[in-house]
Amino acid sequence: MDPASLLDMLLSRPQAFKNESDRRIVTQVALEIVRDADLAMRHRVAQSLAARPEAPLELVLRLVHDDAGVARPLLLESPILRDTDLIEVAQQRTFRHRLAIAMRRDISADVCRA
Repeated sequence: MDPASLLDMLLSRPQAFKNESDRRIVTQVALEIVRDADLAMRHRVAQSLAARPEAPLELVLRLVHDDAGVARPLLLESPILRDTDLIEVAQQRTFRHRLAIAMRRDISADVCRA
């Protein structure tokens, strides 16, 4: 099985991993796959996670600090990103990252100031 298929399988069935230990293992495997993945695959992963409230936060955070094209779907839509996460990205990343954050449907005044 290729890495992209493995990652899709792992992340598309969060209900299969009922306890914290299983979720931690899946997250670590996903992080390793993404670490070695090319830009196109990282973008596909970000798109697939963008609207998922059960997405692994650690994986989402890794991807929002990636290339702006990879980060964009998550910065626009991810329901699990907290204000502190968005502020950190706005302060540390590029203009394109900040633009994606600014295009979110609902952002707080604190995020706007950042």
